[in-house]
Amino acid sequence: MKPKTLTVRGVATVSLPPDWIDLQLRLTTRAATYEQTLAEMEHQIQGVATCLETIGFLKTEIKTQRLDVSLDREQVKNEAGDYEFVIIGYVAQCVQHLSFDLDLERLSQVVLALKHCSAHPEFDVTYRLKDRKRLHSLLLEAAMEQAIESARVLATAGNVSLQSIHSIDYQGNAWLGGEHGRLLAVQDVTEKMELYPEEIEASDEVTVVFEIGD
Repeated sequence: MKPKTLTVRGVATVSLPPDWIDLQLRLTTRAATYEQTLAEMEHQIQGVATCLETIGFLKTEIKTQRLDVSLDREQVKNEAGDYEFVIIGYVAQCVQHLSFDLDLERLSQVVLALKHCSAHPEFDVTYRLKDRKRLHSLLLEAAMEQAIESARVLATAGNVSLQSIHSIDYQGNAWLGGEHGRLLAVQDVTEKMELYPEEIEASDEVTVVFEIGD
């Protein structure tokens, strides 16, 4: 005989304060020749490293995520009056990455160091969780607790006894919010810039099937 069951869905939302900073830097150079473009990019990369070294970071802590070199084109009007693209040189783009424990005073030092850097990088500050597994574990625990509590309430209201768990269905569709960055240009940075992080919020759900008795 097929057992009687009660199906409930446990939904949980938890939040934790971020404890990690990701800083993404973007550098762009343009020049007439391939060699000059790369040389200027190398100069900018070294400039960023020098600025960050003055506040205690090592060159090896600044990771290069991407370096692209492509033809630089410009749209011009030809003798026939039509617009066409012509090659005017090369453009190089470099994306660098720096991570460190969340320290707002440290972040302020980084921002001000970049402001005075000759390379004039654009950068993106993102607050994160260093250990996302902890947030995920808290979510699952909270979702299960919510499912069990809902099952108890329903069983009591329905005058049935709640027995063992028959099955658990977890789809792994967690939603994570609060981790976003803000792109800043050097000219936007002020001496008194304060960048306070919001908490990292996440939600997830689990479906639990309980066996019930009369």
